Amino acid sequence: MLERKTLTGLAIAAALTCAAGVAGAEQLSPMAGRTVALAEARGVVFYTAEKDGYRLVATFVAAPGARPIRFVTTLAPEQRTTISVPQGVGEPAIEVTFARQGDRMVVNDSRNTPAVVADRRSAGE
Repeated sequence: MLERKTLTGLAIAAALTCAAGVAGAEQLSPMAGRTVALAEARGVVFYTAEKDGYRLVATFVAAPGARPIRFVTTLAPEQRTTISVPQGVGEPAIEVTFARQGDRMVVNDSRNTPAVVADRRSAGE
């Protein structure tokens, strides 16, 4: 129970930090979160540069008090991953795609144009 409260608290704190500190920003440093909407769920995404690739962490909460859902993957150069929410028959899914393009991590959701999440060169690495 304590772990659930801790994860929920971290997700909410990160979302508030992102909304207050980097709203509208397109380039962020590694470990700097960005808020993401996916259907009714709201979440925070960030990545860290690891030895074997960029470790992407996305945490979503569908409603206040709901258990958060976390998605974690490691992307090598030129790899991508997509998180999607299916809709009704014949309707396109709501998606958010994360792509590693060289030293950059790019996020593109199905309703917006691509936006740079982070560029390692801008972080002085």
